[in-house]
Amino acid sequence: MKKIKYIIVPALMGIIMASCNSEPKGPTQAELDSQVEAKVKTATDQLKSDCDNRIMDAARANADSIMALANKAPKPAPSAPTKAHTPAPAKVVTPPPPPVKVDTKKDKMNGGNAAHEQNTQDKKDKMIGKETGKEEILKKKKDKMSGK
Repeated sequence: MKKIKYIIVPALMGIIMASCNSEPKGPTQAELDSQVEAKVKTATDQLKSDCDNRIMDAARANADSIMALANKAPKPAPSAPTKAHTPAPAKVVTPPPPPVKVDTKKDKMNGGNAAHEQNTQDKKDKMIGKETGKEEILKKKKDKMSGK
């Protein structure tokens, strides 16, 4: 029995090794790539021709409708020759000058205080007690405190 074991095991190993080393029988990657490219090219050519046909059909329909309208419209009677019309010269529009900016330093140096008149008036009002919106602020504070 041991002798048969030594003969059968190597024979089976040889058969297994022979079956593992077989090459695939299918197409190679290069063949697959060329087939795919051919199919893609035929599909794109078909789509392009369909698109071109649709565009040409639409253009023919548009041209036919324009020709039908041109045939239906009455032709104007020839009138007396008109004088050559020359277009009026284009009007030149100048933008308005930019607003003058008051430079406070130069204004003070020249003796004026135009830029600060509003600030001084606000300060005077605060000193007198005339604050704009003070009554509304006080009313809001009272409402907040009372829980409204």
